[in-house]
Amino acid sequence: MEISYRSVDLNNLKEMEEIAAIDMTIPAKFDSFFTVNKKTISERLDQLLKFKNDDFFEVALSPSGKIIAYHALTQFKTPHGLMAADVHTLWVDPEFRLKGIARTLKAKGEAWAKAHKLHHISTFVSAKNTKMLSINEKNGFELIGHKMRKLIK
Repeated sequence: MEISYRSVDLNNLKEMEEIAAIDMTIPAKFDSFFTVNKKTISERLDQLLKFKNDDFFEVALSPSGKIIAYHALTQFKTPHGLMAADVHTLWVDPEFRLKGIARTLKAKGEAWAKAHKLHHISTFVSAKNTKMLSINEKNGFELIGHKMRKLIK
């Protein structure tokens, strides 16, 4: 099966809406407090529409042209003045997992970061998303902290 890769068309509202709708389902799988509805999808779309052409935002397409994966990174300045990349999202359609698509997208993102002379790539991953934690560790990411939450009752 031939998978093709290309940059997301930031001016294609239909494509951006499709990605926003998919993207909002990711945290809902790992956080029972997260809700997916028109409002949260619209908010995610607003965030995605802030991406610029020099950010990294690529999709993987099936032979029929269906979006089966995407990966997005932006640049930011750390508190120490270093330029780095932040992973905003990475998703692969469950039917296409374990085919090297995430590995390819992550390699493309890393190449983009190197080309922009960025110091590092950072990401937030739910502690319950053990598959993504494993993928990141295999790709050289290291755990640098824990984010915790306590409910106030």
